Amino acid sequence: MLKSGARVVDLGAAPGGWCQVARKRIGEHGRIVAIDILPMDPIGGVEFARIDFLDPDAPEKLRAMLGGPADVVLSDMAANATGHRQTDHLKIVALVEAAAEFAREVLSPAARSSPR
Repeated sequence: MLKSGARVVDLGAAPGGWCQVARKRIGEHGRIVAIDILPMDPIGGVEFARIDFLDPDAPEKLRAMLGGPADVVLSDMAANATGHRQTDHLKIVALVEAAAEFAREVLSPAARSSPR
């Protein structure tokens, strides 16, 4: 999935662990844009944007930063827990659905149709 030269988006990237893995796998010809509402320390070869992926302008900003559509969208985001199990479940499902919709907007047509 993380091939040499790929354009990768990491949603909810802070603190940056998956960015480091992706950087090693895609090599120096690939491109990674990390997005989060939280701050993140710089990582070599990773461009960071402190934006909310739910912002209507986020997909366009991201494609501009990547220089085109993404090949891969990574995310291990989690909603802030309330402690109420049913509420937390609904928040997680809503976040996953929003991330999937965002991915459909920023992925290349080939990546959208590729089974993974």
